[in-house]
Amino acid sequence: MTPVIITWFDAINHGDGDGQPRHRPSKQVAIGFLLKYDDDGISYCSEYSEDGSWRDEVFIRDQDIFKVEELV
Repeated sequence: MTPVIITWFDAINHGDGDGQPRHRPSKQVAIGFLLKYDDDGISYCSEYSEDGSWRDEVFIRDQDIFKVEELV
């Protein structure tokens, strides 16, 4: 299983009452194990077991992805 660092743009909830809207997506970074990466997007998980199963699967749309880096 290949570990990856994924950087993407996502909506974010700001609950601090700043008084000014932050009218833009926010850059997010995650580290996980690559499950699938194609033209639709990327699926990764945060935990991978030696028996081939995983937990905490996440999908990010391709148009939101900024960068994917493999860790070797």
